[in-house]
Amino acid sequence: MTPIRSLDQLVRSLQDQPSRRVAVAAGHDPHTIEAAVHAAGAGIAEVTLVGDADRIAALGAA
Repeated sequence: MTPIRSLDQLVRSLQDQPSRRVAVAAGHDPHTIEAAVHAAGAGIAEVTLVGDADRIAALGAA
């Protein structure tokens, strides 16, 4: 097994695995939402955002 040395390598290795359910704290943070969208779009995670629902919805609508 070769070590993973970059985020791209990590994503590629996870795409070969079944998607995982992940709950993410601070779901109202824009960077958290961006990462969650990326993970879901890459097919590596089914994400549940935990945080201020109104702020999450407002950022999602933007």
